[in-house]
Amino acid sequence: WLLYQVKVQLVIATSVVTDDVQITLDPASPASDPEKLILKADLVSKELNDTLTQETTGVKLVGEKAKGTIVLYNKTNAPKTFSKDTRLQAEALQFVLDEDVEVASASVSEISGGDGEKRDYGKKEVAVTAVAIGAQSNIAKDTQLKVASFDTSTYAAIAKESFSGGSSREVRVVSADDQQKLQKDLIESLTKKAAAAFKQDSVDGKYIIPTGKLKTEEATYSATLGKEADNVSLTMTVNFEGVAYAREDVKPLVLRVLGDQVAEGYQLVDAEPEILSSPSKISTNSAKVVLDANVSSKIKPIVTADAVRDTLLGKTHAQAVDHLKQRSEFESITITYTPPFVRQLFGLIPAQANRVIVEVTED
Repeated sequence: WLLYQVKVQLVIATSVVTDDVQITLDPASPASDPEKLILKADLVSKELNDTLTQETTGVKLVGEKAKGTIVLYNKTNAPKTFSKDTRLQAEALQFVLDEDVEVASASVSEISGGDGEKRDYGKKEVAVTAVAIGAQSNIAKDTQLKVASFDTSTYAAIAKESFSGGSSREVRVVSADDQQKLQKDLIESLTKKAAAAFKQDSVDGKYIIPTGKLKTEEATYSATLGKEADNVSLTMTVNFEGVAYAREDVKPLVLRVLGDQVAEGYQLVDAEPEILSSPSKISTNSAKVVLDANVSSKIKPIVTADAVRDTLLGKTHAQAVDHLKQRSEFESITITYTPPFVRQLFGLIPAQANRVIVEVTED
């Protein structure tokens, strides 16, 4: 009766208080200002490099231009020089001379017997090339061609032979849309990797939030615009900006934000508070980042072992258990007697404080 002891083990229940606020991370601020919800921050950067490959979607017509020889006629009384690239036309098809050419004037001679004059046109054979690629320019022999803008009564041309070599086919090429999509997709991929890298670097009480600002240091495409290719790759080096803040700067701010929500008899747990956030506004003139943040922290009841023990001294076991269960701050209650059999013999909490041990822990 004089020697047995009782141990009371109590686990207090913690809960969470939370609030939605806007927090400004300001690298220009010399110190945090909990009243204005400003956190001192430091600018950091992360440079990432990656390559992305996609199929091309551009279509281009490629091939060869038809070539052939024409006979160029001069029907006038003066010689005529035609410069290289002089255009000739057979209906909608166009051709150009491969070289400068001079065609003699037409000549007139009398027909024997005095029956009139015979007119022989000046003529010259010259090679020509189609302006456009494609088999449609493989014109047949004796096809008539109009010379530049001249009337056919002055100058004319005829295909000496059937043209050949003209061909065309569609190929896939790099389009502007291909390049733009590659850039967009690669930046999105690198942005996600940068966010993951900043999160990985958030250690030892330091947190890093991306500002959303980035600078492309280098961008190289594997093929130029319009080049034939089934696939095109883009290799980019991008520098991402972030702001870093320290854990010790967060606690005063959390106390400021959540202090009014802590009921009497409770206190914030001295543990790391949480800020779940995303950048909502990025200043264009500074590196400030405004966060839409949900700030939360655990709270616990203010309980001391001595105070609890004083309320139990001299109570019966049933009274002690009932008293403790009525207190909402306790998650679980365990009462142990030493030696164990004295509970059945006496069922009483000793009235002497030195024989009652109270342990209070958190869940």
